[in-house]
Amino acid sequence: MERYKSKYKNANPEKLKREDLSSFSKVNDLLKKQMGEGANTKSTVSYSLKNRDDIYIPIPVYLCETSGKIVVNITVNSSGNVIDAYTNTSSTSSNECLIEHALQYAKASKFSPDASKKTQIGAITFNFIGKR
Repeated sequence: MERYKSKYKNANPEKLKREDLSSFSKVNDLLKKQMGEGANTKSTVSYSLKNRDDIYIPIPVYLCETSGKIVVNITVNSSGNVIDAYTNTSSTSSNECLIEHALQYAKASKFSPDASKKTQIGAITFNFIGKR
């Protein structure tokens, strides 16, 4: 803790605030860009996980040029966290961009807890609507 204090003891608070605001602005600009013209935001998501509710499933925002349905098999622990995810053969696309995004979104998903089940298998279906 002392090392931390001494490192920032002579720091200029105004400079730190400007740097933080600059970093925030950069991240905010990137999000706006993704949500703007260049990103696809009209996709849909559905899931199958018996007796559990979704707490959080990311809304697909992606820069892929194509459409397709990616089905991701998931394993959820008793806390509701996705601990494993892999694509299902019922997917309609083998596009790496779509698969990469679907797996990323599936792993970030959260479901209601169920202490009676150590793990549970389910699926999340991402219907990506491409630009074309």
